[in-house]
Amino acid sequence: HQNLVARPNLDHQYRNRARLELAQDYMKAGVLDRAEGLYLELLEQGMFLDVALASLVSIYEKERDWERAIEATRRQEKVQGRPEPRRLAQYACELAEEALWQKDTKTALQWTKKALADDRDCVRASLLEGKAREAAEDPKAAIRAYRRVVRQDTRYVVETLQPLKRCYAAVDDCEQWLTLLHELASAEAPPAVQIALADEIGNGQGVERLAEYLSHTPSWTAFNHLLALNQTELPGPLAAPLETLHTALKATLASAPLYACQQCGFSGRAIHWQCPSCRHWSSMVPVSDVARPGMGSRQAAS
Repeated sequence: HQNLVARPNLDHQYRNRARLELAQDYMKAGVLDRAEGLYLELLEQGMFLDVALASLVSIYEKERDWERAIEATRRQEKVQGRPEPRRLAQYACELAEEALWQKDTKTALQWTKKALADDRDCVRASLLEGKAREAAEDPKAAIRAYRRVVRQDTRYVVETLQPLKRCYAAVDDCEQWLTLLHELASAEAPPAVQIALADEIGNGQGVERLAEYLSHTPSWTAFNHLLALNQTELPGPLAAPLETLHTALKATLASAPLYACQQCGFSGRAIHWQCPSCRHWSSMVPVSDVARPGMGSRQAAS
């Protein structure tokens, strides 16, 4: 392909075809800078725009060059006539994360604002905004950001429980925190919400609350917490077997996946906003209870 591109008398159309094939060769070989240069040449000539832009986006993602990924995606939107709000929001969130690592809360907040402008349902942007507001010592604004997550996607409410508890403690409003937990603890709420509420209302009422929840909603996570709260009250003949069950259940929960990709089934204990397996953005969601990956799925250890 390199020899074809170098031929002086080759027709313009065939030269660009060879240039595209050569760029794809470089991509496969991992020589990203040369591939990028060839794709940019194709863009300048208005040739193979779809493939060139998609490949450039892939290159910039691998290089973690998020601003250029945003620029390429904006051009891609115009070419394909289809918006990419979710992906653009995730790129902005990546830049917000980088700003937070550098303790630049102002820049982080600017990027979360841009992410929400592209995708108002971007849970990650709200979580990052809350984190940035906390870093800026503004717990009231952080509470507003974290509470937005519930409206965006209730499955991610588990990601807000500890931050919200922290923020309500910072503003000395534990009563409002308890009120919020009661609001969240509907029949469809994940076990983590029920557990948080049980912990807040105390051991006696907490045990009753979890027992009532388990009477109509099976949950290994909630059952494990019930056993932990009720250890001293276990009836004599059942104490030893239930303690054995509790030990085994804790070991199972300690290694069970906490997140799973809705596209390919990849699962693990850490959230990845871009699935490491299928490379989809925003496809990994919290697992509400102990769940094993299905046939053909992939699991990560961390």
